[in-house]
Amino acid sequence: MSTVLLTGAGGVALPGLIAALRSEGYRIVAVDASPQAVGLFLADVGHVIPLGQAPDFLPRLRQICKVEQVDVVVPLVDEELVPATFLEDDGIAVVLPRRPFVEMCLDKFVLMGRLCAAGFDVPATRLASDGVGDLAFPVVAKPRTGRGSRGVAVLGNADDLARHLEAVGLPAQRMILQEHVDGTEFTVSVVVGRTGRTLAVVPKEI
Repeated sequence: MSTVLLTGAGGVALPGLIAALRSEGYRIVAVDASPQAVGLFLADVGHVIPLGQAPDFLPRLRQICKVEQVDVVVPLVDEELVPATFLEDDGIAVVLPRRPFVEMCLDKFVLMGRLCAAGFDVPATRLASDGVGDLAFPVVAKPRTGRGSRGVAVLGNADDLARHLEAVGLPAQRMILQEHVDGTEFTVSVVVGRTGRTLAVVPKEI
């Protein structure tokens, strides 16, 4: 029986994911920084781990993988993605794109630049350290890295922007400003196999 390790055991999708994998015959190891994470109790084995930014995150994950004889790791938390890629050095399959691609996607400023250069229609994006420039208010301010809409705000004028940047507490070069786009929001999940073949494209209205 193959063993799959899932990170982010407190995520809302974890119960369904655990059930789906178990129905296919996998043994499930779930890990999370919170001992109350629901997935720890639903999996075959649960472990509490450090946060993804902590220096002992990767050593602890490696230890768990060795003890539990993990075959596949599925990282589900942004901060854990890049460290988890190093598990492939141990012969463990990690369900992620290649490390440079992950690093690019985690930096919203770099990602918007690459998408624009490739000809995609993306919101105008600037570093907050460069000022508003030709962007018209309202603007969207957000950290270059992060998830869950933390530090994200729609700001109507320069005073609101200054107050928000101070409240977030990040250096201005770690924040971006973007054109505010009205309309229905969609997100798209794309599942690609390790050979590069597209397996599914799932658009979702938010």
